Amino acid sequence: EGTSDCFDFDKIGIGFNWAAPKREAIFADDFESYTNLYGFTDLVNANYEVVNGSNDAESAWRLWNTAGDPLRLDPPDIDSMTGNYVITDSDLTGAAVMAEELITPPIDATNYFKLKLTFNKNYRVYVDETEYDQIAELDVRVKDPDTGVWGDWINLLHFEGPGAEEYNTTPEEVDLSAYDESEIQLRWHYFDAFNDYWFAIDDIVVSGEP
Repeated sequence: EGTSDCFDFDKIGIGFNWAAPKREAIFADDFESYTNLYGFTDLVNANYEVVNGSNDAESAWRLWNTAGDPLRLDPPDIDSMTGNYVITDSDLTGAAVMAEELITPPIDATNYFKLKLTFNKNYRVYVDETEYDQIAELDVRVKDPDTGVWGDWINLLHFEGPGAEEYNTTPEEVDLSAYDESEIQLRWHYFDAFNDYWFAIDDIVVSGEP
């Protein structure tokens, strides 16, 4: 045992050349490797799930580019998006109410803690809308390690208009530490919009310390 005359180095844990654990990217996608613009084929091939709840092909989450085709009457180089990005745009949709989901592949964070998500978003609402809420959300779900069954979706972020600012383009940082050492999926969900602009995301990174 340590005494007043000496130190017990095993107990106080002093070491040389020790460094704190470094944060690592567990899952990351900036969409730059995808080449099939204006559709979601590349997303599906990368094991995303694209749910087109409105049953209108133009509603679904799809790949876009800041130097590509216009977003109806708007230029494609919208704030916070760089190069390729993904978007669901009710302005491009036919006569359908949005109900669109983009779900990541399973993200294996079972050997990580202090989980964190960062991503860029561009959420734009039609401020004069009176009927539809134009809801954009981020959700997470966790796989039960014993049964292999995915749990219910848990809401992490919620944006809603009208009443919101027309433009909301701040980068997002979300604490996922409640789901440390788990297998998770993330969902970007855009619904209850009708000819009311869009929800776009880019530069997704889920990171943690091993």
